Amino acid sequence: MSKRKQYMIGLPGEEISPEQAEAIKNKKEQLAEQEASRSWLRDTKTVIAVFSLLGLLVIGLPIYYWMQLPPARGTISGKVTFDGQPLAGGKITFFPEGKIKEPASGLIDANGQYTVKGCVTGPAKIIIQTFPSPPKPPPGTKAPANEGAKPTGNVQAPVPNDKQKVPADYTDPKTTKLNYTVTAGQQNHDVPVTTGG
Repeated sequence: MSKRKQYMIGLPGEEISPEQAEAIKNKKEQLAEQEASRSWLRDTKTVIAVFSLLGLLVIGLPIYYWMQLPPARGTISGKVTFDGQPLAGGKITFFPEGKIKEPASGLIDANGQYTVKGCVTGPAKIIIQTFPSPPKPPPGTKAPANEGAKPTGNVQAPVPNDKQKVPADYTDPKTTKLNYTVTAGQQNHDVPVTTGG
């Protein structure tokens, strides 16, 4: 490599002296060393920003995932009474009063006993419904073919209740006076219903 090409560092066609070339080379090396020594850890603003972001991730991600979890649920068992006597058949429904409007229901057996699974925790309104017996076929006609068939799986048929008529106030979540605060897990709650509402 010739000396002329070795020292042509400026603009094309412009020659500089070896001393100037050496000074430029030293200045470039000095700037490169300064740049290398200026790590991001020495820049206070960058350090604060990085650690703030890490802090948000460490705190924010678990909170985000916690908020995405389904709400806690409870299973409620108990006895429904009507004027002091077991309500012989019907349906009980718990209507959550919080943000999640997801009612849970269960059938009431002939002894007034019920179990409702999957109730959202928190305050809830309770409604009670009874079902009349299915109409009997007219004399001389055959019963429908599926009558008397056994249910499959976990299917439960409501117990008909022709004797105890629950007042209308208990059948609507807007008018019922029955309340309960559902907690997570198994719990017991007896529900008294009276003729006077």
